[in-house]
Amino acid sequence: MDLLKDDVKRLYLKYFLPTVGAALVTSIYILFDTIFIGQGIGGDGLAALNIVLPIYSLVFGVGYLIGVGGSTVLGIERGRGHNKKAIDIFSLSIYMAVIISILFFIIGKFFMDDIAIMLGATNITRELIREYMDIVAFGFIPFTIGSTLQGFVRVDKNPKRAMIATIIGGMLNIVLDYVFVFPLNMGMFGAGLATVLSYTISTIILLTHFISKNNTLKLTYKCFKSSYIMRIINNGIPSFFIEMSTGIIIYLFNFQLLKFIGETGVTAYSIISNTAIIFISISNGISQTIQPIVSINVGAKKYSRAMELRKIAFYVAIVFGLISAICGFLFPEQIIKIFVTPTDEVNQIAIIAIRIYFIAFITMGANIVLGGYFQAIEMSKIAIFISLLRGLVIVGVMIFILPIILGVNGIWLSVPLTEVITFGIALCVSKKTLKII
Repeated sequence: MDLLKDDVKRLYLKYFLPTVGAALVTSIYILFDTIFIGQGIGGDGLAALNIVLPIYSLVFGVGYLIGVGGSTVLGIERGRGHNKKAIDIFSLSIYMAVIISILFFIIGKFFMDDIAIMLGATNITRELIREYMDIVAFGFIPFTIGSTLQGFVRVDKNPKRAMIATIIGGMLNIVLDYVFVFPLNMGMFGAGLATVLSYTISTIILLTHFISKNNTLKLTYKCFKSSYIMRIINNGIPSFFIEMSTGIIIYLFNFQLLKFIGETGVTAYSIISNTAIIFISISNGISQTIQPIVSINVGAKKYSRAMELRKIAFYVAIVFGLISAICGFLFPEQIIKIFVTPTDEVNQIAIIAIRIYFIAFITMGANIVLGGYFQAIEMSKIAIFISLLRGLVIVGVMIFILPIILGVNGIWLSVPLTEVITFGIALCVSKKTLKII
């Protein structure tokens, strides 16, 4: 592939399925933990898992911060012809990921009880959380390193390897989840063990790229410059906020639902949050598909090609969002039954919640694409602004104000309204900044 000369639409198609597949890594692991925990352990297990999901968002968010931030800078520098600087950026990113992953493991292993209480664990869910996270803490190392590697494998023209890692790891996770939770009756610990083993295999597969004949990246030790660190962080923060916004929203929802409904509400919401993680992962994939191609073309000052890629991703995200919202409106009962055998109370809450919440998907993907584009061209301040609006500022206000006016339905409506407001603002900013949509 020649990222500077090949037809833009063909390049997008070559990157699309592998990148979306790789972006699904996080959601696949959490999804099948949720399904098997819901079917094998029940509603309390689902509630416990939902309480610790923000931890996943933090760990993977940091991995994406380093991986997407570093690979964006690498792509731009390669487009400018600065290969030595690109290698330095790659090396520094890997060292950052390794150090931070070890810190995550230490904190997760020795302070998980305190973290669980802070996130809203109750007497019922605390033991289940401890059982699950006791093994998942070991996974923080491959989680962080693996999510970092994805961006570099893609920008080094090997998106298929990232997809292969996803498929093998995902299939292994399904098999191990079933075996550990049902025949071996290992409960929450078994679900966590399946996730850790499967993602470790995925990370190992990603690492094989760097010993392949097509690899152009290598580690160097003379790369520690504060200016490089700041470029990686500035360009990666939007990806971090996209991932963290999921965790923040889950935390706020859990807080409000425990207040208004109780643990049944958290169980119902766990179905929505896990479905939303899948949607967000696919939307991230749609956005990340253009990232390496856009960055290299912007570095080479081929701006019209970058603009065309942005249009393609924008409209793909809108179509995907519409289809997802329609599915949620028409088939809420089927979605619920995938995760749990529902009680009447859970069914009553979740059906209404899904139909309201899924409206958010219509514009959510487009917001992620617009933020991702600004990130890919190193306009990180605008990307951060869009990510903060949808992930913290607007939703943080809506989730506390709307329930006062509309009751529980106000909680479900907070995310759709947030995404619509962000969409309008993001379009205005895009038109003013780029003069094109």
